[in-house]
Amino acid sequence: MDVLMPDPLTFMFWLTRHDVESEKPDPDKESNIGESSASKGSVIAHEMKPMEVLVRNNTKDMIKINFNITCRDVAGENCVDETKATVLWTGVLSDISGEIPPLQQVKHFFCLHFLVPGEYTLLAAAVIHNPSDILCARAKATSPSEPIFCRRLLYHVRVHETA
Repeated sequence: MDVLMPDPLTFMFWLTRHDVESEKPDPDKESNIGESSASKGSVIAHEMKPMEVLVRNNTKDMIKINFNITCRDVAGENCVDETKATVLWTGVLSDISGEIPPLQQVKHFFCLHFLVPGEYTLLAAAVIHNPSDILCARAKATSPSEPIFCRRLLYHVRVHETA
């Protein structure tokens, strides 16, 4: 397995706009796949916001993954936890399975409905199944059955009060 970037998987979030297709970043441009934590979006509370996460395979091998999307408030609390939810959602946010072809990406769509104004952070994390020996060595895994975790790129969302 040749790993072409420092991480075998990279993630990128963005708010989707049904009417402004040109504002979407181009997922094939390397500059959009960076590890910056300065990514930010701004939304109004009590609006359902369509979002996407792109998961890119930076290797020359097929990768099987399970990944989750989490949303945390400024205090680091889980915002979509059913007992204390301040964010409602549609779509799937946990235990998302898939295969990503070599040097390709997959998109996952979901919607968030922020009930409380404030700062939120989205994070995608994945477990790679059946990693190759080279990937295990890069991850410093002690055995091929040890799971390999990948996570990066925090996406910050600032939610404003309704007018």
